[in-house]
Amino acid sequence: MADFETKLTDDEEKEFKTWKQKNAPKDSGEDYDFRGAFKAGLNPAGPEAGVNEGHWPDTFKKPNHPTFSVESQYAKDAPDKAGSWNGDVYVPPKKKSKGAVLYDKSK
Repeated sequence: MADFETKLTDDEEKEFKTWKQKNAPKDSGEDYDFRGAFKAGLNPAGPEAGVNEGHWPDTFKKPNHPTFSVESQYAKDAPDKAGSWNGDVYVPPKKKSKGAVLYDKSK
């Protein structure tokens, strides 16, 4: 399984710790790659985002995030776990049953 954590240099890691304390001090990062967000220069949505204030883009959500989507850079590594967005509504991934017919050309 892929490693869902961006690698940083020692100097970047020091900067990251300060950035993390400012931007996501109470979030463990268990389901979001904050190092990736830091390296990409991202910040959480501000007050202009209304109800989404404090929200992070899907770009660095890990496959164990409750709203892991195809918009995450990690979706290619766990496509069966990636849902999608229909506007502001999260659409979970479709579960595939073993032995289920996914497409029947005769019908």
